[in-house]
Amino acid sequence: MGKTFILFTFLTALAIITLNSYSDGPAILGNINGTGGPGSGGGTCAGCHSGGSGVVTGTGIVLKKKSDNSPANGKYLPGETYTLTVNGTHANPKFGFQLMALKQDSTQAGTFSNLGNDKHTMVLSGVTFVEHHHTLSRTGNDYTVQFDWKAPAAGSSDVTFYGIINAVDGTGSAIGDVVSAPFNLTLAESTSHVNEFDNTLALHLYPNPARDILYISLREAGTYMLTLYNINGKVAVQRTAALYAPGNIPLSLIGLSEGNYFLNIANGDKRQTLFFLKQ
Repeated sequence: MGKTFILFTFLTALAIITLNSYSDGPAILGNINGTGGPGSGGGTCAGCHSGGSGVVTGTGIVLKKKSDNSPANGKYLPGETYTLTVNGTHANPKFGFQLMALKQDSTQAGTFSNLGNDKHTMVLSGVTFVEHHHTLSRTGNDYTVQFDWKAPAAGSSDVTFYGIINAVDGTGSAIGDVVSAPFNLTLAESTSHVNEFDNTLALHLYPNPARDILYISLREAGTYMLTLYNINGKVAVQRTAALYAPGNIPLSLIGLSEGNYFLNIANGDKRQTLFFLKQ
């Protein structure tokens, strides 16, 4: 009877270990590239995790220059350090993720740092993966994780980030989890530190702080793309506006939470980012 109980206990423990084996990340525990990107063979974390309801929405990768919090806007400056944010949303209370950054020849692009205690890196076939060190918890209704990325040296050409999120139900079983579709972000190499933000576009934003309406005072007529980001790098408002003479464009802030925002203003190749406080 005692031997039977011991055997049952051992098998139960083994099953629990197996079910939780990737709670520390698939790369470090299983040498697995689950991003769906190059080197994965098209495979994702869904090969082990499934059975949950719904889909992971709002997935994306946002990069902001660490020195001034300005968005990358589709380009990176060689050698510059960026804060990288991975986002997603699902009802499951916990999540994991995996991400890599590759040059066009599928070799490693840049370096990762400032991971904290809940993330780690693992090198597989010369490529560095960033992933959860243990299952992560939602922030409100969102999955958000941040760390730093230092861009590669000049001459590296385009860089593409490949990521995936696994929404887990916290039971320790792979059944009941929901894996996102693979997502990616490509940044072109910038050849100039000057042309990233053209300071001839906007005179200023007012009032600042603003409550219901923000006015953008512009020097030139034209069609402008206005993209408003919250402090976590998520797009809060995006729209186009036509200005037929130098003047002001109003932007409604109704429905937005109080806090710090930054507004990217684009007109052709000209871009500028300005910051303001929503009250």
